Amino acid sequence: MSFSLVIGRRAQRHIIEAYEFYDDRQPGLGDQFKASLNECFARILEHPRMYRFVRVGIRKARTEKFPYSVYYECMDEVLYVHLVLHDKQDSRSWLKNI
Repeated sequence: MSFSLVIGRRAQRHIIEAYEFYDDRQPGLGDQFKASLNECFARILEHPRMYRFVRVGIRKARTEKFPYSVYYECMDEVLYVHLVLHDKQDSRSWLKNI
């Protein structure tokens, strides 16, 4: 089955904030963050059910080079990304609102 990836508004905001944070620290680091995130998205699309559940219906995949996790849900033929959070952020408070 082929899935399409949809990134929710909240996740988009977090991605932009992280990109800007890293790029402000060192020019080009934001692009490295985006590349790492895109690699994570590709792994999710290839094996969407490989990652563990952190809540009913919500799975978590980690980026490889940055301390960020992607929280997503498989819905029919869509992988919906709810959150992209730094691993030090409390995901429980965010997950309650999904």
